[in-house]
Amino acid sequence: MANAVQHGCGPVCVEARGDGERVRIAVSSGGQPIPADALPKLSDPLTRAAPAAGRRRAATGMGLDLYICRCIANAHDGKIEVKSDERATVFTVDLPRFVACRR
Repeated sequence: MANAVQHGCGPVCVEARGDGERVRIAVSSGGQPIPADALPKLSDPLTRAAPAAGRRRAATGMGLDLYICRCIANAHDGKIEVKSDERATVFTVDLPRFVACRR
């Protein structure tokens, strides 16, 4: 959510849905779309997309937020996906509702 506030514009929407097997949390905001070539690398450690044209303030941080989120999702047998176009950027975390105990 902090990334949506910092990098997006307009309202930030958070939506959570669950069914028998999965839980999905989506965070969306408006603003300039993330370039398509940056999407596959966005959650790599120490990686940040180039600033959008006309952006007045420099982005802060080390580029670890999405990497840490990806690691947490993966540790719980989940995943993070991102879709970005001129209407909105949406990050979706998909997790199993129940995780079997590992020994």
